[in-house]
Amino acid sequence: MCAVSLAGKRGDEAGDAGRSALVGRGVEQARLDALPASAREGRSGVVLVSGEAGVGKTALLEYAAGRAGAMRVLRARGVEAESGLAFAALDELLRPVLSCLDGLPARQAAALRSALALSESSDVDRFAIYVATLGLLAAAAEDAPLLVLVDDAHWLDGSSADALVFAGRRLEAEGIALVFAARVGDLEEFVAPGFEELHVGGLDRAAAARLLERDGARVIAPDVIDRLTAETAGNPLALIELGELLSSEQLAGEQPLGEPLAAGDAAQRAFLRRARALSVPGYHALVVATAAGDGELGPLLGALEALGVGAQPLADVEAAGLVTIADGRLTFAHPLVRSAVYTAAEPAERRRAHRALADAPGEQRAEIALTVARGATNREAGAALFLSPKTIEFHLGRVYRKLGVRSRTELAHVLRDVVAPDR
Repeated sequence: MCAVSLAGKRGDEAGDAGRSALVGRGVEQARLDALPASAREGRSGVVLVSGEAGVGKTALLEYAAGRAGAMRVLRARGVEAESGLAFAALDELLRPVLSCLDGLPARQAAALRSALALSESSDVDRFAIYVATLGLLAAAAEDAPLLVLVDDAHWLDGSSADALVFAGRRLEAEGIALVFAARVGDLEEFVAPGFEELHVGGLDRAAAARLLERDGARVIAPDVIDRLTAETAGNPLALIELGELLSSEQLAGEQPLGEPLAAGDAAQRAFLRRARALSVPGYHALVVATAAGDGELGPLLGALEALGVGAQPLADVEAAGLVTIADGRLTFAHPLVRSAVYTAAEPAERRRAHRALADAPGEQRAEIALTVARGATNREAGAALFLSPKTIEFHLGRVYRKLGVRSRTELAHVLRDVVAPDR
């Protein structure tokens, strides 16, 4: 038996508040209700709550804590600044139950004391530390079921992450509910193969409307709700920040919204962090892409060539998971990528991108004309220039009118001196 502090509130007190504070998370709440319920019956379990920044992972952990009732609760959070300090998170998590150390086998207790700098020994016996972590959690759950909450697991130091994953894989009938929350698509990732994953996505339109209108004091036009939901992909943090940043007139649809919408600092931070990890050419290419928006690659490639950046940096942007390039189109991995990068770019850089994009159609049409004049069909020209056949046809019509021709044969005749060297 060892002394462990109880959760601050009983579940029937904190749970109602937690449930009312969350919007559109019924499935996630039900799973986080079931996991501790199993622990109360002596069955242990592990769940990894995953999702992008701002989607509400921490709010779900708070919900679980509020529903803990008489369960004992241990908590820790990964901290980026401490991610290089071995066993830093484990120290935070286990400190409330260190009185249970004396009940562990001597080797395990000594190893854990050494890892947490509680003894003069500097020896690191990792296996003994990992086993001791499991044993200490089991000892803490002997008198009451235990809820263990680990937030921002993607920032855990490697030693703590390894110890907790080791323990999580071996939980059986101790009465322990272990919940990790980790960001996906970030520079750092929490790797825990085999754990049940509860992925948290964006809110749907109805839930987003409830979140935006929850105080009941503002009138929000339906088309504004549609736009905010689309441009945030239902990200709750971004929705809340935009609701605070936009004026009453904008929310009511009486004044226009920006293009793209400028999300708040907190929602942008995680996406900007990934963007700023790109090479300089990659970041410049991304800024131009944010000015262009989702769409066909042709105009963007023309602008990048005009700026001397070239197309290659786009591959780096895609490799970083910020955009997807397929079928001649570029699509942002998340609408907030575009908003965050565009808003953070210097005004001069945005103007430069827009000028290059505005100049691109002329250069692009010249390339289309030359490609078609050499005998390519619309489909072949589109494949070569990353455009759809319909777009080729549209620009070709403009070229015909400008040159005063009516057919591909006439076009080839007019451009014969240009295309001849390639025949």
